Amino acid sequence: MRPDANPRDYLVAESPAMRAAVAHLERIADSDGPALVCGEHGTGRELVARLLHQLSPRRAGRFVAVRPTFEAPGGDGDDGERARRALRAAQGGTLLVKDVCDVAASGQKALRRAMRVPERERRPDSSGEVFDVRVVGSADLDLERRGRAALIEAVQLCEQAKDYISREVVKQILDDTEEHIDFLETQLSILDSVGLDNYLQLQARPADED
Repeated sequence: MRPDANPRDYLVAESPAMRAAVAHLERIADSDGPALVCGEHGTGRELVARLLHQLSPRRAGRFVAVRPTFEAPGGDGDDGERARRALRAAQGGTLLVKDVCDVAASGQKALRRAMRVPERERRPDSSGEVFDVRVVGSADLDLERRGRAALIEAVQLCEQAKDYISREVVKQILDDTEEHIDFLETQLSILDSVGLDNYLQLQARPADED
């Protein structure tokens, strides 16, 4: 999609489910809190994030979409520095982090410091910068669950073959996948329990630094 295109021109919202999804976006658009877009690859997660940006007070700012490694042509540095570079590029606008569950720890720390609402609660990171950015993440919970099932089977096959070296490698991937699933399921459970308005208020609270 062209950067100057209108997301509404590409988002088909005729079914009751899609109309409800757009209404939900309109409801949370004025919040400056972080947002999570769940869905399978190819279902328009980035399009939804772009529409959220267009509906928000940040619409005049940039919309920047990056992958969880924050890689860019000619980019270097560790995940934390690449995350800060992406935040700088989206300053005053919206940063979409695709497959946010795969972000490394150093990148997560940089993102958390930018996810302070209201602005007065945002804190400088290790470089002394304060980022005025709305962070939106995308994730595929169904894919994570299917991947977990396949990894469990792979661990069992390694044990049957007495290949314990491969088992440890697969087990580490399984542990990471289960951590991702737990995070997503926890957020969705909280949202379901307390409702959207209370959930947004919870996201607005300053978090303790690691």
